[in-house]
Amino acid sequence: MNFQMSCKDFYSFVIAQKQVMTLAKSSKKYETSGTSESSRSLKAQAPQQLIQLHVEELDRRDDKTVRLSNEISDGEKEAIMNRRPKVLACLKSLGIACEEDNTPNVAVLGSGGGLRAMIALQGTLVEMKNQGLLDAVMYLCGVSGSTWCMSFLYKEKDWTEKLQVLEEELCDTLPKPPCDVLKAFSILCQAAEDELFSLTDVWAFFVFLFMLKKCDQTTLSQHEVASTSGTNPYPIYAAVEMKKLHEEGGNSPGTWFEFTPHECGFPGPGAFVCTKYLGSKFEDGNLKKQREEKNIHYLQGLWGSALASRQHLQGDPKSKSPVFTKDKIISLIDSWTAINSAYPLVLRGERKVKLILSFDFSDGDPFETIKKTAKYCETNNIPFPKIDPEKLDPCHPSDCYIFKGKDVPIVMHFPLFNIKNCPGEIEHFRKKFSFSHLVYTKNDIDELLEKAKMNVSNNKERIWEAIQRIVSSSTKEF
Repeated sequence: MNFQMSCKDFYSFVIAQKQVMTLAKSSKKYETSGTSESSRSLKAQAPQQLIQLHVEELDRRDDKTVRLSNEISDGEKEAIMNRRPKVLACLKSLGIACEEDNTPNVAVLGSGGGLRAMIALQGTLVEMKNQGLLDAVMYLCGVSGSTWCMSFLYKEKDWTEKLQVLEEELCDTLPKPPCDVLKAFSILCQAAEDELFSLTDVWAFFVFLFMLKKCDQTTLSQHEVASTSGTNPYPIYAAVEMKKLHEEGGNSPGTWFEFTPHECGFPGPGAFVCTKYLGSKFEDGNLKKQREEKNIHYLQGLWGSALASRQHLQGDPKSKSPVFTKDKIISLIDSWTAINSAYPLVLRGERKVKLILSFDFSDGDPFETIKKTAKYCETNNIPFPKIDPEKLDPCHPSDCYIFKGKDVPIVMHFPLFNIKNCPGEIEHFRKKFSFSHLVYTKNDIDELLEKAKMNVSNNKERIWEAIQRIVSSSTKEF
């Protein structure tokens, strides 16, 4: 993903806003007179009023400027409002009484794991629909292979209503031979003409040719209807900034970058651009040159590869920006290099998520993601349940773990292969469906779908109980 802007001027906006908001929070109140912008007056020697005016000016912007705020986008707010009736109807069907103003925000996390994650997330969502649980979900958030499944689904504006058909399409497509090599090479050659051509383009070519067997030329912003109508959960796709990751590690909030159909940006410092301008050039915080939005094919390569995506920025060697380095290039890479599940994005306070359903499709330790997240939250003072690693056996995991506490979200963690869905054969299935497993037969897909679905069907009652708890109380110790 590439867009350009002046690093120095862009981040001067960020720094200014942070200073303003800090001062605003320290003020007891704003002193203003008048009820409209035209009649608003400022009293002499009243810095609070200047602060308020500055904040309001920052908020009054069009979508061609960089938005500097930690708030979720207007598009996401609209999507959440439209989704609530669907969630409430689902809760009613489950026998859970809930008032509209107490509608819980439930998030489903799909971890990374290549094609295994893509297929397993598909099976997970199908079974959640079969069990009457999917419509209770407000957010769907993915990393790496899970984003491949998500971007496949959101091409359909009502995908939650046709999951079985989409599963059959997936089962039909993935076992096919590699795509037309000449067509794939033509797409790669076109990408090579871009001044920001990178290894991500090469990886996207490989993913298209040998793994997904389809080249999705749609764009993320075109998924807006599927994301905003209320029919489906709201999607969030994750990446991390490579240099920031290497300098500060995965525990820095500034490392994380999120993509939604409305906006993309760094939620840590609060800097976003409109998704339809992905690939465009920004300068002084404003759109300078509009370019064609990067398509899903390219983003699938970015989301699912540790190969960096280059972002050219006209940098300032003296810049001390907590997001941008003195270099001219920002590199976005697969989030599994930090945490292989996008907890930091759904744990944003603005999203008010009370229940996280974490479906882990990772290679190796099935608890690595939640242990890393616990450390991330401890470092950044983010409410999160206490995790005791001594009670987690990575060699013989069960199918569901529930972590809870007072004033923290409930986290339900589901290792893909466990003692319930493959007793005595966990290691066999881990090896059979390893990350390096790139060719799936129809039987392979069916088998993997079955294992993923069992983790939902075997724990339907426990998920129901967790939803009931967050509805009945958001403060007591569960």
